[in-house]
Amino acid sequence: MLAKLSGEDKAILRQTQKNWLQFRDSEHELNSLLTKDEYSGGGTIQRTIGSDCDLELTKSRVIGLVDYLLRFAE
Repeated sequence: MLAKLSGEDKAILRQTQKNWLQFRDSEHELNSLLTKDEYSGGGTIQRTIGSDCDLELTKSRVIGLVDYLLRFAE
């Protein structure tokens, strides 16, 4: 996408991605908090649930970026 965008537009894309990374990190922090035994009730599955939440968040972002890229192809 950077190769197809002009100067200021590249800066917007970069800032958007930085913002998303902050959001991702905040969500990870919340997921980690909620998988603690005191909130989740414990159990070995909690780590898997937390990891799945992180994976789904990243997967969603990648799909969004691919959608943006496909707009260039149209």
